[in-house]
Amino acid sequence: MIPKKFDLHYCKDALLRRKWYIIVPIVLIFSSGIIYAVTTPKIYKADTMILVQRQQVPSSYVRSNITTSLGDRINTIQQQVTSRTNLESLIKRLGLYVSKDPSEQEATMQDKVERMRRHIGIQLHRSAAFSISFTGTNSRKVAEIANALALNFVDEHLKVREQQSIGTTRFLESELARVETILREKEAALTAYKKQHMGGLPEDLDTNLRIMEQLNQKVSSLEQRLDEARTQKIMLEQQIVNLKGSAAFASVDDDEQDIFASEDVTDGSGQLHKLREQLKALRLSYTDNYPDVVKVKKIIEQIEENQEQEEAQGPLETPFSEGDSIMTAQQEVFEFQLASLQKTIRDLQSEKAKIEKQIGRLKERIDDTPNRKLTLISLQRDYNTIKGQYDSLLGKKLQSELAENLEKRQKGEQFIILDPARAPEKPFSPNVPRIILMTLLGALAASFGLAFTVEYLDESFRDFNDLAEFLQIPVLAFIPWLQTTTEVRRRHRLKVFAYCLSGCLLVAVCIGVFLWLNGDLQGLGQRIRSLV
Repeated sequence: MIPKKFDLHYCKDALLRRKWYIIVPIVLIFSSGIIYAVTTPKIYKADTMILVQRQQVPSSYVRSNITTSLGDRINTIQQQVTSRTNLESLIKRLGLYVSKDPSEQEATMQDKVERMRRHIGIQLHRSAAFSISFTGTNSRKVAEIANALALNFVDEHLKVREQQSIGTTRFLESELARVETILREKEAALTAYKKQHMGGLPEDLDTNLRIMEQLNQKVSSLEQRLDEARTQKIMLEQQIVNLKGSAAFASVDDDEQDIFASEDVTDGSGQLHKLREQLKALRLSYTDNYPDVVKVKKIIEQIEENQEQEEAQGPLETPFSEGDSIMTAQQEVFEFQLASLQKTIRDLQSEKAKIEKQIGRLKERIDDTPNRKLTLISLQRDYNTIKGQYDSLLGKKLQSELAENLEKRQKGEQFIILDPARAPEKPFSPNVPRIILMTLLGALAASFGLAFTVEYLDESFRDFNDLAEFLQIPVLAFIPWLQTTTEVRRRHRLKVFAYCLSGCLLVAVCIGVFLWLNGDLQGLGQRIRSLV
């Protein structure tokens, strides 16, 4: 039984009593660890350090098309490098996984690819660098494979960046062509609308208002001239009527005819003055070759000639027929002036009608200006939106072409092999010192745990104190354990066996540590495996 209170003497006796529960597990577990460390195939690991070199041209001058992070790009490249096609070509080129072992020979290419993929490792560093590692049983092969993978990474990185840059440029070109088509349609619609409503656009409003004001002023001037012409027409018509009424004097006596003749002469002089004024007015507007001017001049010359003849013959000798001729001439002049006035009135009315028609069209344009302004704003807004998108895409396309040339000339971001892989001198796995230490600690824990468990489950009494404590009565006497000669010899043989086993174990540990320190542990393991 285990005492309730800690007793050092009891612990020592328990260890001696359960010594085989301690020695046997230690020997078995520690020996198994040593055998495992010796017989386990040695795994070598080769690392290649790759530096990420930033683009040589400043990003403020040429901006790269690649916007993904370094980790994402490395993951993408890793998937491409570790694809089955690349790994199969690498396995065939380097002659990997070729062994005389039947199990190895029966392995398919897919199994070899998966096995190689598990042995590839990538580790990102805090600085702009990462490492590629490969583990295997052949130190020379792992270094060769690590360098081959590093070269594949560099080549795939350049290829991926160039493809992404080219893809970006092609996408921008297609989008630019699509937007350009829409822009041309919007531009054609805007141009057609402006041509259709030329002169009635919002920017023409001030001009139309000024023109309308000028036309209104011109209409007012024409109306004033029409009023004057109509007044003159009425006066001429009245004068013509008066001249036609003078025919009633044909039956009067000679004295009255003389008086009438003298009055006609006077009237002829006044009419000559009016004709000369009319001639001056016509010369202000027309040349001397104009028909009306020529006709008025002939009438004036005829009247002047008649007056000269009257002055030469004297007033008493002037017959009444000459007065009739003057009246006839005056009537013709008045009729001519009346016809001229009528023609002038018709011209003024026609011109006024044309101007009023122009005013009507201008008024329609001015009234429709707000609606056209809204339509034009809508068309202009759509055009400006598409034009801004087109300009933006054009700038991005030019920038993308620069970035594409940057990648083609390998002036962008690059992977540089900073430290090529070398054949490792020491195995990466297994870690013999760690295995020995862990095995030793495990053996000690297992052995002492087993001894404690057995001691805990054993309820037998070891001395009289255990019995007295259990029965709660005093013990009067006890008889010690008497060993026979046979039992003493058997115990002695067991001690000798235990001491020899412990010595052998210690010697094996020393030999194993010595061989590991001198690098011959692998050869020993191979010899052991060959014997097995």
